[in-house]
Amino acid sequence: VLAGCPHAGVAGVYLWAVPTSEHGLVVDYVGETSTSFYGRTKEHVIQTLGGNYLLLDPDAMLRGKREVVWAGLWRAGTRDQFPAFLARLGDLAPVARRYLLLHHVLVAPLAGDRRLRQRIEAAIATAVYESLPRLVADDIRYQGRRANEEPIGVTITADCAVRGLPSWVAA
Repeated sequence: VLAGCPHAGVAGVYLWAVPTSEHGLVVDYVGETSTSFYGRTKEHVIQTLGGNYLLLDPDAMLRGKREVVWAGLWRAGTRDQFPAFLARLGDLAPVARRYLLLHHVLVAPLAGDRRLRQRIEAAIATAVYESLPRLVADDIRYQGRRANEEPIGVTITADCAVRGLPSWVAA
């Protein structure tokens, strides 16, 4: 992941997306990092393999469907489920591997102000939430523009078509 990416070591906004059979590349996560894309991607992989993050069925994702295989351990009401995760680890590990390898990580380098990155992340996530098919989880906490913050227009370009990714957002 991110092998040969000239931006792997910088901060910015990123998307995790999967190629679907009918809808092209569909986003299932919008994120922001103030460290590096490489470091944050490594955290995602470790958290997924360790059962902390949500795990969707890779075959369903390829069809643009959101079917939860493992709900993760970070949400309220799931934090005590580690024994259940360990009991299912033999079945979940190969699914997690396929899930991770299915993803494309798209990066937008943006150094400097973390608050600006958070606003852009939230604006993109809002647009992605409104598109179908929808793979992004409902309970991800984004820090969108506050009432006392002036809107900032952001133009978005990508080297490939991404379902639900707008060409412009107000962050």
